[in-house]
Parts: sequence; C-alpha cells; structure tokens
Amino acid sequence: MSAALDAFSSWSRLLGQPAGRSLLSSLTISVIEEAAQALADDPHYPENDVVRAALSLVNDSRPAALADVYRHQLSCVAREARWRLGSIASERVIDVLGSQWLEEVRDRPVLTIMPMQMCTSDAIRVVSECFPGRQVIFFGEGVDASHYPWIEPAPLFASQGMQGVKQIMDVLAHGGVFCTYPDFVYRGRGALPYAMFGRPRSMASAMLSIAMKTRAVLLPAQCRLTVDQISIEVDEPLAIDAGVKGAEGLRFLTDAVGGILEQQISANPSAWLLLNSLVAASPQMAQSK
Repeated sequence: MSAALDAFSSWSRLLGQPAGRSLLSSLTISVIEEAAQALADDPHYPENDVVRAALSLVNDSRPAALADVYRHQLSCVAREARWRLGSIASERVIDVLGSQWLEEVRDRPVLTIMPMQMCTSDAIRVVSECFPGRQVIFFGEGVDASHYPWIEPAPLFASQGMQGVKQIMDVLAHGGVFCTYPDFVYRGRGALPYAMFGRPRSMASAMLSIAMKTRAVLLPAQCRLTVDQISIEVDEPLAIDAGVKGAEGLRFLTDAVGGILEQQISANPSAWLLLNSLVAASPQMAQSK
C-alpha cells in the first residue's frame, strides 16, 4: 500500500506553531472523543481504510475501534502541547503497574523496550520517574536536550554516531538506563530484518549490539494515557545470557525484542502511534533486506 494521509503527523506539525499549540492544549477529553468518533464515522476520510487494514493485521478476529486510534493520537499531541506551554510539568505519573520488576533490576543496567505509544516529553518523564536516582540516557534521531527546554532537569540525550554509542555504553556500564523506541529505525541506520504481524520490518542493530555487549536487562514497558493522566505498566525483565553473542546473538535478540513488541501492541493496538506503518509506506523507515 502506498503512503497515505496520516492524521497524527498532521496534528504533530501543529505543535510547531503558537496557534497550533494553543489549540491542541485546550482539547478536553470530551472534545477529543467527539473528534475521534467523527473521523471514524466519516465514510470519505481516506485514512480510515489504512487504519482498518493495520488493525486487522494485529487482530483480524476482533480489531480495535477506529475511534480509539484517533482518540489516543489526539490525546498524545494535546499532552505534548501542554508540555510545551508549561501546563503539565508538575504532573506526576499516577500509577506504576508491575513496580516489583523495577525493584528486580535496581542494580542492573537496563534497556527499556517500549513501543511508540506517547510523545517524547511524556516518555522522558515516565522513564525518569521509574528510575529515580539513576542516570537515564535517551536516543532520538536528530534530537538532543535543547529540543525539550520545558523539561527539568534537562534529559541526557546520546549524541549521533559513534560518540553517542560510547555515551550509552558508559551509562550502562555504571548501572544506568537506556531508552529509545525499538519499533522504528531510520533509513541509513544499521538495521536487522524481522517480521512484525507477518510484515517485514527492521530493528536498529546498534541498539541490540549495545544490549548484548553490556548485558543490559531488557525491560518491557508500555503506557496508557488520556489527555489528563498517564500511567506505565512494567513487565517481567529478560536477562541476556553470556552465551548470546555474535551474529547469532543479534538474531536471537532481534526476534526476542520483536516478539515483545508484538505482545505489547496486541494488548493495546489503538495506542501504537506507528500503527499505519504496518501497511502504508514510510519513506523515513529503513527497509528490511
């Protein structure tokens, strides 16, 4: 399927404009619900066919509702707008499910495994609050702490290229936490192929190589949110055995992380912000080989 209309990207672009931020930040739960349902009910809205096809790939017997997808996306951008206007900075994560798993990895280097279910400001806050007193390093394509001046204290972002790899390795060597989205790798980056819901996809080889070299614990986590609140659910960690190494080790980790992502997305498909990429072309995404 060719590239198609992407409402989430359109709404995200509004964040770059003062009027757009003001509009998005004013959205309430009821307004978001009405807008999401209106989009889902519109027989002429072209993205609906793309979303339906993607939801059917995740669960063809009982796909999630279209309105749930748009509701989550609107909630995410509304929260990001509030972040940028300074009206969300004091909010705390109201609930952490599976906190016993955080205790289990307290003395271990950690690589979080989270599908892209929230905008970056929320991801920074949630992960930072899950690991108080520990150094957390983030990686995002072409971004650094200067892109998030509304977050205090300033988050640590890895640099691009090999310098960033060294930064991440150093943080993990000292028992820290590495957070990046594993469900999308940009074209031009080293990538390993795997299958997601029967469709070819790629995963960042550098991320997996770092995990293998540092023996970082893989910690699955996912969020649930509305425009007014957010929570995080942590699942059982996966340790990387000493026998996981070389090309076979990378293949094993690719399949393991891919399996975790499938389970997480299946549990809440409407919350995955990359849902359309299952069926619509994404020119920025690395292609499987």
